[in-house]
Amino acid sequence: MPLLQANANTAVSSNTITETDIKADTNTAPVAGTDININTGTNSRASTGKTEKSLKIMENPPEITLYEDDITATSYKLQPVTINGEVNPVYSCYNSTLTKDTATLNGITDSTNVFAIEFTTNCQEFIFKSSSFFRISVDEGKGYELTSYEGYTENPYVWACYKVRFSEKKQRNIKIECTLKFWGVYLQEGDTISKLEREANPKALFVGTSITQGIYRYSNQCNCLVGYPMVVCNLLGFECINNGTGGTGYLTKGATTTYYDRLVTAIENEHPDIIFIEGGPNDVDRYDNNDIVAEAVRCHAYIKEHAPDTKVIIIGLYHHTGYEYLPVKHIDLNKKLRQEALKFGLPYIDLLTGDTIAGDGTVLTEGHLLSADGNCYITGNGNVSNPTGNGNADIYVDTDNYHPTPEGYKFLGLKLSAEIEKIIEYEK
Repeated sequence: MPLLQANANTAVSSNTITETDIKADTNTAPVAGTDININTGTNSRASTGKTEKSLKIMENPPEITLYEDDITATSYKLQPVTINGEVNPVYSCYNSTLTKDTATLNGITDSTNVFAIEFTTNCQEFIFKSSSFFRISVDEGKGYELTSYEGYTENPYVWACYKVRFSEKKQRNIKIECTLKFWGVYLQEGDTISKLEREANPKALFVGTSITQGIYRYSNQCNCLVGYPMVVCNLLGFECINNGTGGTGYLTKGATTTYYDRLVTAIENEHPDIIFIEGGPNDVDRYDNNDIVAEAVRCHAYIKEHAPDTKVIIIGLYHHTGYEYLPVKHIDLNKKLRQEALKFGLPYIDLLTGDTIAGDGTVLTEGHLLSADGNCYITGNGNVSNPTGNGNADIYVDTDNYHPTPEGYKFLGLKLSAEIEKIIEYEK
């Protein structure tokens, strides 16, 4: 299956991408409304234009409320797994399997990953039980649209019931994305529910740090629903495997494992169609740059040997400031990681300079090093609690002066989506 051949029932069906010339405004936050847009990609040498991306938000979303009453006797429950531990045939479940009894993502006990429950129903309202961050998308004939960007939870570690009520009863496709546990849907008698039949889209594996994982607000909250991998997958039609883990890197284990170990496990178990590796900012202050690059080469070599047909794109080193404020060691590491990626023929999306380079070395997007030129990713040196007025960091960098805000993750995801699609289209 071609990587960007999205099925008609996915959210990407309503977000067809067209190319026209434009320059990005990276100093302005996305405007709230029915569509969350960003214009990306300038000075392309291989293409005459840029890509406009849009996350579709429902104009009239359902009301989603905490349901604290007893479930009535006229409601019936549809659990996500059968007694044999198989996914209940009234649901589709993508990204991983649900396990028996706990109905949790297989092997995952925190909110690093996302699984999606999908079904079609004619009800006006339904109730579901979850212990999770969750987000609901609805397809009423125009492709999936998000009910909200950030999603919702009362408490991600406590079981609770939520009521979803629409303005009218009619046939809809529903997708519930969860980060922890899902315990089933309650419907009124007479309402119908059935499996939404579609082929799974290509699997996208994202390996990285807390920037990939989706940490924000003093690192005490992880909601990977807002992380850049989910934005990319929603727009480009991938099934998302978020393997970002805070405090890790090419050489830095943190509380878990390094990139290499996680790559080996994920390739063996998930068989991804495309792999994204985020550049290793946790390594740069701990290890010699040459040692970090040597480990990156080890990762590239493993993929080339054990998954030679898998598309790989390297996402460069993240930093919370614009280029002119970068430490010299960060600039040097980013340059070396870029050089080694290109030696393996791997495309490189440079978050520090704004460049996007195809695997053959062709510059697809030429960035600008000065914040005033507006084509880098993070610009300036402020954050939301200490704005400096010299770049988008005032909006996109959180109070810990490192991680992106939810708006910052959205911004990264929208820009990266445009560059990823540009790479894939160029290298077909």
